[in-house]
Amino acid sequence: HVLHVRQSSDATALEDPALVKALRFIRNNACDPISVDDVAHAAGASRSVLQRRFRSVLRQTVLESILTVRVNRAKDMLSTSSLPLPDLAERCGFRHQEYLGFVFKKRVGCTPGQYRNLHTQPR
Repeated sequence: HVLHVRQSSDATALEDPALVKALRFIRNNACDPISVDDVAHAAGASRSVLQRRFRSVLRQTVLESILTVRVNRAKDMLSTSSLPLPDLAERCGFRHQEYLGFVFKKRVGCTPGQYRNLHTQPR
């Protein structure tokens, strides 16, 4: 599996059609309550085959890819909206504000509230 970097903002073009389908499905549906099985079904691959391909090509699991999209969406929303954290968490695909907080702090290095305070433009 070869990873090709394109000039466009869509950072990577993959030669594996199942990975392309999986990543597109994740990007379009990550904020819905999706599972690894849903991603595998959309990609037309078994869960185990898809996990193996994700690890070898993308160096992360399917769930880590879903969480990456969710955290990026949360970062966008934190810096552009004043939505209360429980609502924001739900809109980004996290069932609970606490889980958003846990994943966010682990990946970003600060809490969602701290991120919002640092990245909100004064009006």
